[in-house]
Amino acid sequence: MSRHPNNRQLHDALRLATSLAVVDGGSDAGQARGGNVLFETREPGRLEEIRALLKISDHPDGFGHCLCAGDPTLLFETPAGRIGLSIHHGHAIRWDAWEWDAPLLDGEGLAEWLARHGAPGLQREMEAATKRVDESAATLERWERSIPDCARELWARDRRQILSAGAIHRVSEYLRPFEIHHPELRAQVRELLRWYGGGVGRWSGYPSYEDLPRQILDLIPATSILHLLREPGALDDPRVASGAARYVLGWDFRKKRKKLATLIFPELSGFFVRFFTDVESSPDRLETADHVHQQLSRRVAP
Repeated sequence: MSRHPNNRQLHDALRLATSLAVVDGGSDAGQARGGNVLFETREPGRLEEIRALLKISDHPDGFGHCLCAGDPTLLFETPAGRIGLSIHHGHAIRWDAWEWDAPLLDGEGLAEWLARHGAPGLQREMEAATKRVDESAATLERWERSIPDCARELWARDRRQILSAGAIHRVSEYLRPFEIHHPELRAQVRELLRWYGGGVGRWSGYPSYEDLPRQILDLIPATSILHLLREPGALDDPRVASGAARYVLGWDFRKKRKKLATLIFPELSGFFVRFFTDVESSPDRLETADHVHQQLSRRVAP
């Protein structure tokens, strides 16, 4: 018997099934891990419906192995014994007769059928996943609108690689357009900080592509950036101020903060505390700003 998923093998095995139990949770070696039965049937019509929904793609390019145990598990009783199939995120099924998980052709249809028969968990999971994808797309779209004009050509070149690999290469090439379009260092830093302040707002757990402006800023001496931020009016633009706070107070700047404490405390660190108190409603940012301010006060204390 082939260890590779194929439709004929699956449907030959299920053709004589006499009953189905949908069990909460995944499976291990074909045995359900959970004991909560969500739905049971012996009706031939119901069995035929779900068999029709368990069609897979048997092309090897789609084979894989999910790290989870799946949810739910479908237990079929057949003359040859019990068959356990675990469903993985509505995208694949696992059968211990196969070496690989097999891609489902109609995961949404299966999820809808299960929901109509008292097992709505898979449909809810798929709807939540779709919502996350939509939100991620909206976040990326919003961030791409904030890209400075001088960096758009390079971003278009590298977009696919950055989004797929999550890694940013050739960062040094991004500084040159800012130097050409903004000859003064002050303007370069301002544009990069505005860009850095245009992300989703989180300072941790944010999409990796949002780190690009910080990595470009790291090509500029930190002392030069801090001196520019201390100039009158440098932080009047809230987006620049938000980007500056993210840069100075962020995790990646922590080692430089220790060495450059006197350039940050008390003027800049105090400004960021006031900024997140008065301008933005963000308790976690205010807490971070206050923590850094207090930390630096102890470091520069006589």
